Amino acid sequence: MKPSRVVLVALLGLAAAEARAARLLATPGRAVFAGVGGKAVVLQAEGATRVEVTAGGKTSVFVADDEGVWAITSVGGIAWQERRWQQGNAWVLALLVALDPKAKGVRTEHGLPSSYQPQSGSKVQIPAVEYRRDTKGVVGYTVGEIQVKRTESGPLPQLAADAFAVPKKQRTGLAKLADATAGLFASDKPNVSSTAGARGVTEEEKKLGSSYNFAAIEKVEKTTVDRADVDKFILDGKLGGGS
Repeated sequence: MKPSRVVLVALLGLAAAEARAARLLATPGRAVFAGVGGKAVVLQAEGATRVEVTAGGKTSVFVADDEGVWAITSVGGIAWQERRWQQGNAWVLALLVALDPKAKGVRTEHGLPSSYQPQSGSKVQIPAVEYRRDTKGVVGYTVGEIQVKRTESGPLPQLAADAFAVPKKQRTGLAKLADATAGLFASDKPNVSSTAGARGVTEEEKKLGSSYNFAAIEKVEKTTVDRADVDKFILDGKLGGGS
C-alpha cells in the first residue's frame, strides 16, 4: 500500500473514531453525578445509555443510542438539541454532548470523553468542558466554572425491558411543544418504565410530581405551533383528523 493511501486510511479511521459517542463509564453500570441543584443518574448498557436528571423538583429522562441523544417526552423522543435550555443546565449538557454520536468538538481517550470545545453554529451553546477519569470512567468534570463530581458508582441494576427504548423519534416540528408540555407537572411522565425501584427512590422523592407548575402552564398557553406541524402530527399519529 502506498504511503499516501496509508495516511488516508489512518485519517478516515481517526474521523470514524471521533464520530463515535463516548461512554461515561468504562463498563456497563450505574453512576450518579451531583450537579447544580440536582443530580443525574447514568445507567449504561452495552448499546445505549439512560440518563435521569432530577433538579428543581422535576425529573427528565434522556436515552442515548447510535442515532443520537433523545429526551423522552409524552409525544415521543425529541432530539436533545431541540429543547429549550437555560444557562444553569450546562452541567447536564456536558453529559449529553459527550454521549451524542453526532456531536462535534468532543475528544475521547479509550472511549471516554476527555474534553469538549464549543462549536460555532451549534444549536446548544455551552462552555468548554474538561472531563476527569479513573478506572471506572468519568469521575467528574468542569464546565465553565461549574464543578460536577461522581458520587456513586456500581453495577447496572436489573431494569425493565423498555428502559432504554426511545418512542417515536422527532428532530423538528413539534419539539418545542413537547418541551413546553414536559413542564406541566413537576415531574415528566415518559412512556417508558421508571427505574425508581432500581434506584431506591425515597418516600420524599415519590411525592415529586404531585403539584402543578403554573409557570409552565403559562408558557404552554403562549406557545404557538404551525398549522402544518399540527396536520403532520395528526396524520403521523393516525388520529383521524387528517385528510
